[in-house]
Amino acid sequence: MKKTEGKARITSRDVAREAGVSQPTVSRALAGADVISPETREKVVAAAARLNYVSKRITRSNQIMHRRTGIVGVVVAALTNSFYPLLLNRLHHELASAGYSTILMIDQYENLSDLSKLQLLLNQTLDGVIFTTATTDSVAVQMLHEQGVPLVLAVRSASVPEVDVIESDNVVAAKEVMRHLLELGHRRIGFLLGPSNTSTSVQRFQGATEALAEAQQKADPELCVWGPYSHEAGYSGVLRLWNSSKRPTAIFCSNDLLALGALDAAKKHGIEVPSSLSIVGFDDIPGAGWSAVQLTTVRVGISEIAILAARRILERMQAQNRIPSRRDVLPASFIRRATTAPPRRG
Repeated sequence: MKKTEGKARITSRDVAREAGVSQPTVSRALAGADVISPETREKVVAAAARLNYVSKRITRSNQIMHRRTGIVGVVVAALTNSFYPLLLNRLHHELASAGYSTILMIDQYENLSDLSKLQLLLNQTLDGVIFTTATTDSVAVQMLHEQGVPLVLAVRSASVPEVDVIESDNVVAAKEVMRHLLELGHRRIGFLLGPSNTSTSVQRFQGATEALAEAQQKADPELCVWGPYSHEAGYSGVLRLWNSSKRPTAIFCSNDLLALGALDAAKKHGIEVPSSLSIVGFDDIPGAGWSAVQLTTVRVGISEIAILAARRILERMQAQNRIPSRRDVLPASFIRRATTAPPRRG
């Protein structure tokens, strides 16, 4: 269909034409009616998202005026990183203290099917949403923001203006990590980075490269590996770097899960840490400080992030979303342990 000219408000009839269905079907689909098939609902939700349509039926301010469910949704991608169970436990405690229940949603909500499920939850169940693993290009965050849903981003930020964000000072902490490696004498430094569309990866790499620039150094693109935040990515990534023609003497991992995978690979393949290879993580998850690990890392305030995220979503729900957005950047601290040392000479 042709785009609506000027600033004319998109209506449900526009969505109906875009989706190839009737206007009543659009209304029923966005209301979560059982008579609408999942396939039709996905088609309608996708059309509404393309047109940036905000239905009166799903506008959050209208929902809050008429009813509250006392339920907050918390979105995570997976629980393989022990950082998140700690965060979620504290979030649940803080929200429960205020009389709210939580629904855990383990998904990114980026494809049409998942967006349809999320829309149904918003229509029928949730008073607000906390995203803990948002991507910078998140369609779901954009959709919720445009619909006026009380929304808070914890841990990561997204490229959406005027949304509450609580995150660590990744740039400053990463600078401190890199200065530590440089002071030890490392010059060939590799990077195991998370996804390039996550603010944590981007900000931590930014801080590290800024510290390198201060020392008239640059990150070597051949020693930068972007990929998932996973143990497996850390394991395979360290072997890729170690077997390259520019074998690094130190590796900066943008979270502890990557670093633990790197340490496992080093042990399995006879790479001595830290005498042959220094490894640094980020987050200070449970296990990073165990005597068998002793990972040099950055301690992030997990409880502080959770407490502030809960406070922000409560404020936003109670104010019916009519308050200015805020961005809170919390300090993080460098923790030196046993996985870094000066590079071996010769």
